[in-house]
Amino acid sequence: MSEHAIHPLRGESTTDTRRVEDVFTPHTPVSDPQSFCGRSRLVTTLSGLYRQRAQHVVVSGEHGTGKTSLVRTAAATVQGPLAFSCASTDEADTYTTLWHSAFTPLVGVAKLPASATSQSVTPAVALEWLRGASAEVPLTIVFDDFQNADEKVRGLMAETVRLVTEAFLPVTLVFCGIAESPAALFDAGETVGASRHEVVVPRMT
Repeated sequence: MSEHAIHPLRGESTTDTRRVEDVFTPHTPVSDPQSFCGRSRLVTTLSGLYRQRAQHVVVSGEHGTGKTSLVRTAAATVQGPLAFSCASTDEADTYTTLWHSAFTPLVGVAKLPASATSQSVTPAVALEWLRGASAEVPLTIVFDDFQNADEKVRGLMAETVRLVTEAFLPVTLVFCGIAESPAALFDAGETVGASRHEVVVPRMT
């Protein structure tokens, strides 16, 4: 990985703007912190977690409360290098296809094999790919619209969270979606302990 490729959030130039922006720069709905008003505390909380080791965050709220904007804006405000990818969860997604979506923009930028976009994925395989992808720079992966994930996907993701926690990787996994509470959206079990963080995004009043 080039030095330019791992510092785009701090404004350094790059020789491959399109590829680096796809991975490291949050996009729509909102990515400009100056345009994301009224959520400064939540942005600060999330951005502080994005470069820590072995964290997982569950972000929940009603439809239209700005959850996706929040997780992307937080990435844009991180101080220091950060690899960032956001994958949308579809009802048809399997555990494997969801990881393919998350890893595709990272191939060629982070240390990932080309097979990360095609090979069948298990929690053990995901762990090894996350280990490689975070070898040179902290990594945050957001699984957006996670309310669409089925029970099998949720169970395998819970196992993945446990493995990442035990391995103490510089990886933060974020599960974001519509739910009444974080626990209703995703519960990885008690084994993750203090590595779990819950963020509820209320409606603006």
